[in-house]
Amino acid sequence: MAIGEGSTPNGSKVVISKNGRNIAIVEGLERWDRFKEPDEWQEGFKDKPATLRLLNWKGEELARTQFSPAGWGYIDLYPPGNDKAVALNLTGSEGMAYRSKVFVRNGKTLSEVLSLKDACIWDYSENGSTVILSLLDVETQFSKERMILDGEAKIIAKYAYDSPRGNYCVRVSPSGNYIAEVTTGKYVVIHNRNGQLVKEHKIAGGEYGAFSPNEEFVCISQGRWRVNLFNVKNGNLLWEYAVSSPDSFSFFYSLVASSEGLVFAGSSRFAPLSVMGSAAKEKTILIFDQQGKIIERFGSFIPKTEAEVEFYSCSPTPQLRLTPDGKYLLVRFPKKYVLYQAKRAGGEQ
Repeated sequence: MAIGEGSTPNGSKVVISKNGRNIAIVEGLERWDRFKEPDEWQEGFKDKPATLRLLNWKGEELARTQFSPAGWGYIDLYPPGNDKAVALNLTGSEGMAYRSKVFVRNGKTLSEVLSLKDACIWDYSENGSTVILSLLDVETQFSKERMILDGEAKIIAKYAYDSPRGNYCVRVSPSGNYIAEVTTGKYVVIHNRNGQLVKEHKIAGGEYGAFSPNEEFVCISQGRWRVNLFNVKNGNLLWEYAVSSPDSFSFFYSLVASSEGLVFAGSSRFAPLSVMGSAAKEKTILIFDQQGKIIERFGSFIPKTEAEVEFYSCSPTPQLRLTPDGKYLLVRFPKKYVLYQAKRAGGEQ
């Protein structure tokens, strides 16, 4: 996930890299939509040149190229933040067609160096050294093989499971040394950068995850009712926290882990079968210690306005980020950002 992502009225898509070093922009996108049949709606991009640009953090252009987005309905950008590359996921046919492309800077031109059909890019490291993508089984749309690439799309390693598996969550560690996946079948799997298996767990699964800045820990959440913390180097499960009552604080959609093994989790009370009902419930941030016990709650907030409820209908809990040095926790609320000291998150701002 990039630090910032958005679109502009003139048909541009803008994404900032995780490390804030680069900005990737697609300009000139224009959509069409129509009824193909009486009950079938189609949409996508028009067959006209779009410009892909790579900029540095000052907004100075490093390189650009043009391509046609015709036939595709969605474009996701992944700038690794190495001043060299931009990766794209192209999706069409109502999510049944995929292609991944990587463009690498050659002087002032972005040159296409990789184009894979039935492929999906999942994540990349904060230092831009490692990218993880998967090749999809056409019939099941599950991943039949994973590929680990460097920041210029050169293949580092490949690995596969006994049978195709889909993914609920994929994370690459900050320096690119490890990859954590939550796959179908409710497995949590950790590989190193060379594709070697560190450990696999069959647990309740999860949909959200984050590595600590020093890559010693990875926390995984099911989204509701459960949080797990793993040691990255040996893959061992350190602790599991499970909510017994669905009326308690039971959403964990935003997680970060500190280099000391503390876990910060954005949390919300749960309204069964109601997205908007859950959005209007009380929010808070929990801190788990190294044994998985809640040691502090802070930032409590009850949405009251329509805009606040709408914010939490898209992101059910406050959004959290740790600074690369792990010293500060940035929390996004509906109308403000608050910066806390990570070791004293409920204290000084």
